[in-house]
Amino acid sequence: MQLPINLKPKTSAVPVETIYLDKGSRPVPTQAKVDLVLGPSLYWFREKVLPAKTAFAAKNLAPSVFDAIIPQGEYDYFVIKRPEHFWLFAYDEALIAETIKHAGLKIGNIRNIYFAQTECRGMEHPLQVGDRRVLADVDGAVIELPLGYVDDAEAGERYFQTHERSKYRVPVNLYRNTLLDRKEIITLTAVALVFALIYGVDYFRAKQQLAAVLEKQETLRDAYALPQTSFELKGLIGALEKRETQQTALREKAKALFDLPLGADSRIDTLTLSTQKVAVSIALSDEKEGSALKNRLSQFMKITSEKMQDKKLTIEGTYE
Repeated sequence: MQLPINLKPKTSAVPVETIYLDKGSRPVPTQAKVDLVLGPSLYWFREKVLPAKTAFAAKNLAPSVFDAIIPQGEYDYFVIKRPEHFWLFAYDEALIAETIKHAGLKIGNIRNIYFAQTECRGMEHPLQVGDRRVLADVDGAVIELPLGYVDDAEAGERYFQTHERSKYRVPVNLYRNTLLDRKEIITLTAVALVFALIYGVDYFRAKQQLAAVLEKQETLRDAYALPQTSFELKGLIGALEKRETQQTALREKAKALFDLPLGADSRIDTLTLSTQKVAVSIALSDEKEGSALKNRLSQFMKITSEKMQDKKLTIEGTYE
């Protein structure tokens, strides 16, 4: 289950904590003023070219953009105009309010709310936001992935300490949704009492079975690190396809090196290979062989250094 991370902001006249909030966040009570950064599971994001000149005009088109990809419900929309396209967001105010309440945060202490897409876009490295989760930029979209799908990650705390919040504050009416929640609680409580009177023991058994099913569902989601939304799933597939492409290219480079036309008594002593660089040392039976090998290597790499010593040719380079 995702843990919210307290991210300390820069020094300010009024102490403000920045908290990363996502579905399943555990309680993090605080008395300080709070800026919230909403994780990708609390909103839907699309990048689109639309027949509109302003963000206001594009917002009228936002419902049709999201209509086929998000569940039925009551949503609010937020639009940012980019140089050649628009960023569109759909979010459920009631869900955000419920998640905030579950995290033990006081609505009166919340100063501003932001999307992770606007606050983390352009980050140089993925940001670790829990023991097993990271925020990563995949094809321009900030998504949440399991930690194991990235090579290195920067601590989310450090990133938020050194980066100021953007100007894109999300308009969420938390007080309205709090009142709605109270009415819903009263209604659901009345219905529960009626069912309890009618069905008695059977009602409580059904409730226990439902709790067990939900617990098992949550356990499976955590155990297999399943994406919570189709948007996250698409990002995960994109990350895996990118890694597959890198691994395939790496194998092809290694094959080219092992296919070098070496003499009968020549051999590769050492080989260091990465996605960008290569270093290879070849023990030669005849130093004249080095010139031909150098020409062959230069066909698929850019040689940055070379050295011949005691019939050992050492070459370093980068892939173009």
